[in-house]
Amino acid sequence: MSTTENLTAALIAHTIDDLEDITTFADVALDVDAIDLWYEVKTNPDVIKAFKTIAESIMDEAQTLREIKLQEQANMVAERYENDVLPYVREQYESDGMKDYPARRESFCNFVDMLNKDGVITDYEASNIDIDVDRL
Repeated sequence: MSTTENLTAALIAHTIDDLEDITTFADVALDVDAIDLWYEVKTNPDVIKAFKTIAESIMDEAQTLREIKLQEQANMVAERYENDVLPYVREQYESDGMKDYPARRESFCNFVDMLNKDGVITDYEASNIDIDVDRL
């Protein structure tokens, strides 16, 4: 089962559990037979299918937003690296005009780690942001 499928299943289970809580309170407030309603919802395949559709839609939207945010953060990191870090790498390691690829990659990794430790980027972003520092 994929991560998205696991999260979708967890979201469905949590939603159904929340529905149980809501219907329990509704029973007190509205004099509705909440336990029967909850049981009907929990055992009705059409309702479960609808919950699954909603949960999958939420997960798809969350993944899309995560990818958009990752790209935005990658662009920010690349720009900051190129403007703030790379000039020092060039000065210290490339004064002969030859690109020092290991120094560039190590400085990039250190820069990403620093941004992560400072809370500028998340762990997920730190693990997934990569730029081609060799071509800069």
